[in-house]
Amino acid sequence: MRRNDILRLGVFYDGEYLAEASGFYRHHHDRKSHISPVGLHRSFERWAADTLSAFNVRITESTLILARAYEERPTYEELFTQSILERLQLQAQIRHLIFETGTSQTDFELSFEAHAGILAGRFDAMVLVAKSETYVPLARRAAACGMPVFLVHFDYEYEQEEDGELVSEAASPALIRAATFTMNFHSELEEAQQGNGPSRVLGDHIDHLFATGEAAEVRPPDHPSAGQLVEGYIKALPAGRRYGFIALREWDYPVFFHERMLDPSTSFEDLRVGDEVVFVLVQNPNDNRLAAGSLRLGAPRARP
Repeated sequence: MRRNDILRLGVFYDGEYLAEASGFYRHHHDRKSHISPVGLHRSFERWAADTLSAFNVRITESTLILARAYEERPTYEELFTQSILERLQLQAQIRHLIFETGTSQTDFELSFEAHAGILAGRFDAMVLVAKSETYVPLARRAAACGMPVFLVHFDYEYEQEEDGELVSEAASPALIRAATFTMNFHSELEEAQQGNGPSRVLGDHIDHLFATGEAAEVRPPDHPSAGQLVEGYIKALPAGRRYGFIALREWDYPVFFHERMLDPSTSFEDLRVGDEVVFVLVQNPNDNRLAAGSLRLGAPRARP
């Protein structure tokens, strides 16, 4: 590549896999911190630059997908996984998509998003953070299009404190073979921490790979319950729709609201992302999940 050329990098995360790995480093590793996507992204750019002899590498898009099978209401484990992912995504420009389905289909949705980007020519190389053999067709399709695939996986093991059972995590050998380049993040990290010199991929500044402060202190959320008067802020207002989602102040729990659920004093047209709101938690009759009722604006929004 010419010196002034930009190599565009697309990054795709299997959300549940990233959350599990991040939980390992927070709870079962000496680091005692969650993974920082900002640090990961810097390492990805360095890795691609060194491997492909590119002077200017930029991550132009990154997508994280989590598909969860919510039945009547999310389980404690599902809420905890989602809380980790939402904290992680705030540290980097990662598009975070959650699909609520009858079965977990993260691999299908993530492969679809990545394949669409390949066909549209939105990036020149792809980083895939995943472990499952179900991603092999995606890696092969990318290779058939002449696109390098950088696979990042986490192979580790630890003993559970409760019963001493050994938990082992390893990526699919078939997926490793299908990728153009591979990195076992855990092996690279351990090599660097043991003083064997800088990692060939992670470099010699491994501290930036882990979150600090609030992001390192993700804890399982308590369960809010129907009938509570709570505060939060509007997190998303999908374009062209008459509904949105609220982030609660006290819990890592996404709350749905519809135009019909607004307090008479509040108009849907007055709502903006980031607005402080006050509402009562109610049971949504359609799916038995918690939703917002009698929603009204809270503290006045600062206007320019």
